[in-house]
Amino acid sequence: MEYLTPLIGKNKQFLQEIKDKIPEIMKIGYQSLRKISKYFEIFLGIRISHPTIKNWSNKNHEETINNEKFEYSGYYLYDEQFLRLNTVRHYRLTLYDAILNIPVSERIVRCRIPKNTKKFILDSTKNKPFICLTTDLFPMYRNVADEIGVKHQLCTFHLFQTINHKLKVYCRRNKINGKAKDHISSIIHQNKDEMIL
Repeated sequence: MEYLTPLIGKNKQFLQEIKDKIPEIMKIGYQSLRKISKYFEIFLGIRISHPTIKNWSNKNHEETINNEKFEYSGYYLYDEQFLRLNTVRHYRLTLYDAILNIPVSERIVRCRIPKNTKKFILDSTKNKPFICLTTDLFPMYRNVADEIGVKHQLCTFHLFQTINHKLKVYCRRNKINGKAKDHISSIIHQNKDEMIL
């Protein structure tokens, strides 16, 4: 069977030109392997399995990807994602500009320790405005923000997720249910704007 696209060489081998697109797509921001596979199918008309894309990205990944093309707001979101590279556990550290909604920097590290987090944040914000850092509720982040000397706030989604969980546990332990539980929950949700400030 003869392929009609010049992007596929002899013996159904994808050309290096295709493989080189993976890091460029990943620089845009987090993309699942399945989503990248779908992009190739939609825009180039070729089907590449997500395991193949994973193999290509494992061979070509950089330790740090920086996005240097913008004037950043100084309001950043920080998150970590667990991933495996060649069956070894790693973490992808990601810093986003909260106002512009764009990635600032990503780095892959072997260990999730405060030293790595602090160094990544400082390296990523060097010569950039830095007003506030928003994180999830992992306790280490508060200490890192304090050491850096920047304002720290919690992600409201994670904050309310924790409040709802604690409310459920409290109601279960104290045998509160029905209208009383709904009343407590409604008070929290009615006053959530004041709680955030």
